[in-house]
Amino acid sequence: MADHDVKELTTDDAPIKAPGLEGVIALESALSDIDGQNGQLIYRGYDINDLAEGACFEEVVYLLANGKLPTQSELEGLRQELRSERALPAPVLDFLRNVPDDAHPMAVLQTAVSALGQYDDEANLMAEAANRRKAVRILSQIPTLIASFDRLRKGLDPVSPLDHGSMAHNFLYMLNGEEPG
Repeated sequence: MADHDVKELTTDDAPIKAPGLEGVIALESALSDIDGQNGQLIYRGYDINDLAEGACFEEVVYLLANGKLPTQSELEGLRQELRSERALPAPVLDFLRNVPDDAHPMAVLQTAVSALGQYDDEANLMAEAANRRKAVRILSQIPTLIASFDRLRKGLDPVSPLDHGSMAHNFLYMLNGEEPG
């Protein structure tokens, strides 16, 4: 497709391929590709099934952010960054404690993620490095949000995140209060 100003695109400029989505323009992405005919979802050139079988969450995060799978050193660096940002600001945890019992979990997650931004010292910084650090913080804190909310809904106290282990290991620990075997 030729270069266009997105504001000037019309349905004549780009093919529309999905009945029921008439008037929706889909542009190419380097992040993912969907081949509905063959049932494939591709992330940065890798079939999602291959990633699910052979890569951990942190490796996929690195792949999506950097366009390549990490070396062992790069993976450990990302893991350390993620581990260091797991804790929630106290006011966000207080919010979770005060959510009505019948609140929809997705609405709670949406509001809590928005609230995280209010307690981020770099919220107003827009440099690429600051945006990357903010992304790492949010990625690190979402499992803590979900596990804390789940436990509170069950009448249990939230479990503080560990300073070791993978995202999956830590998430299971915070949900159950015991380190996974």
